[in-house]
Amino acid sequence: MTFRDIEIDILRKYFQVLVSADPLSRQIGSVKTLHAGGFRYEEKNKELVTPLHKLSFTIEISIRAIKEFDLEEMGKQIYDFSQQQIEKFHKMMFETLDKVTELTGNQVSAEGKPPSPDLILDMLEKVEIRFDNEGKPILPTLVVAPETGKKLAEVKFTPEQEERQRQIIEKKKNEFYAKKRYRGLSYID
Repeated sequence: MTFRDIEIDILRKYFQVLVSADPLSRQIGSVKTLHAGGFRYEEKNKELVTPLHKLSFTIEISIRAIKEFDLEEMGKQIYDFSQQQIEKFHKMMFETLDKVTELTGNQVSAEGKPPSPDLILDMLEKVEIRFDNEGKPILPTLVVAPETGKKLAEVKFTPEQEERQRQIIEKKKNEFYAKKRYRGLSYID
């Protein structure tokens, strides 16, 4: 193994640690795949092919920091480098998600208005919801800007909206169990 291979391996491992600590990236499984193209999505006679994105990065560490073994400066440079990679990864991911949700018709636009219970319920109607063994919904994670998160936390449902939410969850539960290929009584673990 050459010195350059060792350097690349150290950077790769450090980046993996930082990505695993990122609140968004750590929720996304990743797989190493070698192929020549992007990803193909199909939805009701519509097709979307996203290109294979190429990301490149440069890290600069001064010769002085290396010679003097200035761990603080080297660590800061590696940290900044990794943060740039995470930022570019997020941007690429959200661009793809935007295209795919447009293709599938799962986009809900607030049209510049603040979050509301009806907007949240409209989103719930469009997504697939899974349920745990006790029949409780496993609701999707929303990724929003911090200020939007604060506004969402303040949203209050009326009794009518709570009933609509209950109906949506019940419908999604029925759809979820209808897709299962076994009944609970005859299934053997």
